[in-house]
Amino acid sequence: MLFLEKIKEKIKSFSLDEQPKEACGFVFEKNNEIDVFPCKNFSENPNNNFSISPKDYLKAGRLGKIIAVYHSHTDGTKDFSSYDLINSLGHSLIFILYNVTEDSFSIFDPKKEKTYICNEPFKMGVSDCYNFVVNYYNNLNITLEDPETGRKENWYEVKPNLIEEIVETNLNTKENWFKIDNFSQAKKHDILLFKMLPGRLGNHVGIYLGGNSMIHRPRNRDVTIEKMSNKRISKIYKIYRNEQFN
Repeated sequence: MLFLEKIKEKIKSFSLDEQPKEACGFVFEKNNEIDVFPCKNFSENPNNNFSISPKDYLKAGRLGKIIAVYHSHTDGTKDFSSYDLINSLGHSLIFILYNVTEDSFSIFDPKKEKTYICNEPFKMGVSDCYNFVVNYYNNLNITLEDPETGRKENWYEVKPNLIEEIVETNLNTKENWFKIDNFSQAKKHDILLFKMLPGRLGNHVGIYLGGNSMIHRPRNRDVTIEKMSNKRISKIYKIYRNEQFN
């Protein structure tokens, strides 16, 4: 989200100053300008939670239109808590999370019910959908190869089924991978291969997280966590599982 780029450094600075407590505050807009209003953390356990007083909410509202709530995690926790998501949905406000340990940002958009992980810009062949899957499995101590395939900006037009070729070639050389028949059998950590365009084969890949959610890197966008809509499920072409998770 573009507005985050304008305020990242302020949120980061406030968060580092508040350690080991969680920093918190509002993002507001006035006259097409975005700014940050830091608040005092009134939580009884400020190192692990945050709470903002109604007075600070009113103060921020007088400065402009409140468009988001931000807070930090200082213990390395990467994900929004269920309490964060409930409040975001309940107040219809975007929530921003700054992870001090990882030096990374995440955004939850309640209107779309999606979380965006803003840690590095999209770049084909460097931080695209398949690179994300490789890194995801590396964190599970499972190695996937990312061969030199020339994934350039126009590969969609030049070789539209390239992602499927990479996945198939990679997994077929390893003994501990197999295919799943349909999405009703999907489990956490399964690789989902999507056919995004009619008349083509697999050209996008993501990871199933269980709980009817997936994580993936859409083209020219941040890493995204979202619910598996019927439309998304209908585009699944193949599912792969490592026997470690069977």
